[in-house]
Amino acid sequence: NVVDAFSILEDNGKYYAFIVEDGKAKRIEVEVGIKTLSKYEVLNLPLGTKIIINPFKVTQGEKVKIKK
Repeated sequence: NVVDAFSILEDNGKYYAFIVEDGKAKRIEVEVGIKTLSKYEVLNLPLGTKIIINPFKVTQGEKVKIKK
């Protein structure tokens, strides 16, 4: 999976993303492969996983709505 770089958070050398699970935001650690200035390759998420695009606006367990 390739995602926008601003969807991935870095903390103490580890990478995190917020995904949607059961309608709520969940912070998970992700493995990052190739990185560019604007995109990150995420290695350990199943294809089709809903990643929150702007993780700076959510908190763990917050209810979220998916917009299309």
